[in-house]
Amino acid sequence: EFAASTERLRSVYPDLRQALSWSLEHQPRARVMSLADPLFHHWISTGNGTEAGYWGERMLDGADREPANLRAAGHHLVSMGADLRGDLEAAVAHSDRAVELYRQSDDRHGLADALFGRANVALLAGDPERASETAEESLGLSHESGDRWHRAGALSILGFVHAAHGAFDETRRCWEEGAAIYRETGDIAGQVVMCSVATIALIQGDLRAAETHARQAVVAAMGTAWEGAALVTVAHVLLARGDVDAAESVARLGMTKALDAGVELWFRRALIPLAQVHAVRGDAERAALLLGASERSAFATEFDPSVIPLVEERCQADLGADEFEVVRERGRGLEHESLIDLVFEPAAPGVWRALRGPGVGARADSRAAPAGRSASHERVASGTRGSGGVSVCLPE
Repeated sequence: EFAASTERLRSVYPDLRQALSWSLEHQPRARVMSLADPLFHHWISTGNGTEAGYWGERMLDGADREPANLRAAGHHLVSMGADLRGDLEAAVAHSDRAVELYRQSDDRHGLADALFGRANVALLAGDPERASETAEESLGLSHESGDRWHRAGALSILGFVHAAHGAFDETRRCWEEGAAIYRETGDIAGQVVMCSVATIALIQGDLRAAETHARQAVVAAMGTAWEGAALVTVAHVLLARGDVDAAESVARLGMTKALDAGVELWFRRALIPLAQVHAVRGDAERAALLLGASERSAFATEFDPSVIPLVEERCQADLGADEFEVVRERGRGLEHESLIDLVFEPAAPGVWRALRGPGVGARADSRAAPAGRSASHERVASGTRGSGGVSVCLPE
């Protein structure tokens, strides 16, 4: 279902954009807004939060008198876009508004969609209790309707909640059921997000299962913005196998994919395996900086319980507990530009001087770059985009 519709839309997408733009200017607004729900499923499958947010905002502009369920769908799109780019405040506001409007309209299918969105935002905010309450309501709606896609979404959220409480057997049960549904329906985003089951398999010492889920995620994500997410999982699996060099290359490739897609969450999550790489190599200072930087996203660190303590332990042993916290705090304060330099050009003397000195967030390179892309990003893109000779294949 999802795979077929996504491929059809992808083949005509430039024409679709033109049609949407023309229709917003010349057609009744409600007619265009009625496309928000099917387009949401396309944009989440491809991981294109930028497009979802852009068109959601255009649909909502001047739509105050349109039916509540149509406005709710617009807010749901804007929330998705904000979620993927890491704008938590906007994601919360628009997800809450979507739920409120769907309740007013008594659109229970739309409400289930919006509840999933709100639960996901709650996870990003580091609030597993609110995520659980919201996901349970969505799960109840899926029981009423028999909608398996909504069931899979609710199970995915509940799996993260169980992980936050250390109930890894329950996490794996939820995620494996959800992953099976996503594979059946061809939902790319669901399959990739469910590759997090590989993380739980690693915690439980099941390397073979972790490799299987990571491999499935990479295959599903090819050609979409979700590649960065799949590669983060592969990096963790490679670390578990002891292949530190390959893990570093894959983590950096995942970061590049996330940057290209504008998905801040997965860029931050990729910092965690990279921090582990440097901790294993004895570069405790760099590892502590990267770990601190990953904590700018609560979701990035909340659900990696087996990795972060290992990094902390190694860094504290080398730096001492007090110095470790000082360096970690510097990492939390890193501006995006300096963080990219640290990740991709770790040997640059100017960067290290900036990071070690009081101006920790200072920009070390101010060369001009196109709007929306830093000079550092341009160097990353020109030097590391594509596979760059990195193999992300895991053994059969």
